Amino acid sequence: PFDEQDLYDPDPIDTLWSLKNDDYPHIIVNNYYLITHDHSLQRERKQELAAEALITYLEHQTVSVDGLMLLLEAVRDYAPLEMQEEVIRTALQSNLVPMDQVSKAVLLSTLLAEQGRVQEGLSVYGPLITTASDMELKVLLIQNEVVMRYQHFGAREALSALEHHWAVLKNGSDYWFHEEWIQHELMSLAKQLMVQ
Repeated sequence: PFDEQDLYDPDPIDTLWSLKNDDYPHIIVNNYYLITHDHSLQRERKQELAAEALITYLEHQTVSVDGLMLLLEAVRDYAPLEMQEEVIRTALQSNLVPMDQVSKAVLLSTLLAEQGRVQEGLSVYGPLITTASDMELKVLLIQNEVVMRYQHFGAREALSALEHHWAVLKNGSDYWFHEEWIQHELMSLAKQLMVQ
């Protein structure tokens, strides 16, 4: 509101740079905002800020970083791929809520596939599928893995992987409780793969 305009920073980018120059301790969030909002930055400077934010994350692994996915998306074109991979792998080993695991697994597998490491990207899903206790999470991970197989190896391999995962799910003790939903989800995916 107009009557509260004196409460707002008239030049937030200058404030962010002042904080940075004064060794503001919240490097990750400050760098994120500079990368995403300072449109005058050159690519090299964005690369420096991205690397610094990820190094800071890795140095303080014990700290949970809210918005890590936002940071990873912001630095995707600027930070070294190896560093991004290390951050994602580190985050996957921490106590994440299930949907955060899926997001990070998809991002990591995509990064690996873009580097020509498709099999390694696919291998990200296996341990997560095996250890996931939530059936919705398991199915979502399976769907993501199967789609990645389809994108890189075609329908036959994707359908074969889907069949394998489905058989494993059927042997699980909680499959029958979710059977109708699982059948719907996996049959829908199978049909999409066969049509394309």
